[in-house]
Amino acid sequence: LGSTTLSSGSPEWRRHALNIAKYAASLTVQVLSLIASPETPSSGRSLWLAASCVSSLFAFLWDVLVDWGLGPQPVRRAVRYAIGEPVYRGAANSGAAFWLRPVRALPTLWYFVGICVDLVARLTWAVYISPHQRVVQANVTLLLGAIELSRRASWGLFRLEWEQIRRKSVEVHADDARRQPLLPGARRGPSTTHDLISAALSQNIRSMTTRASAGGMHVK
Repeated sequence: LGSTTLSSGSPEWRRHALNIAKYAASLTVQVLSLIASPETPSSGRSLWLAASCVSSLFAFLWDVLVDWGLGPQPVRRAVRYAIGEPVYRGAANSGAAFWLRPVRALPTLWYFVGICVDLVARLTWAVYISPHQRVVQANVTLLLGAIELSRRASWGLFRLEWEQIRRKSVEVHADDARRQPLLPGARRGPSTTHDLISAALSQNIRSMTTRASAGGMHVK
């Protein structure tokens, strides 16, 4: 087995450090919920509320911006730069390409529904573990479980799609970098680059569907 050394300040280090901070914020909320008592002063309850808001917002933004690669174009670029991923400058996008991303394999509505489900699930989790509340736990546990299952399913779908797009994007831009010294002016424009990435993604999806069907799985 190989080993990877993460140096302080490296792109991998920054991404993992921020991911650790996300889980640390979640654990802080759980610890505060466990140690809370009916005699907890208002300052303690305010601390739990602040930690819960920070944790839920942090997790939600990480899902959307980092794991799914979605969000307004300036924010996407800033986040990718912060975590050390390559940022390819191009023309300003508009419409869904601005608010989501230019390359998408699924219907636009799916992304907005997925974002809403993720936000609701993150907030209901905080309500579920809030100190000394029993109404939610006693009456809507099944509903919260269904919401969380929907969140995890959409997370996996959009995460897999974004990883395929991200890898193809790196390959296409690396090919551009090889072409440029040999053919000055041969660098592709943003629209052409997006088309190539979309075509490669579609080919990958068709390939996975074919393999799944050949293995006895029916993909609809």
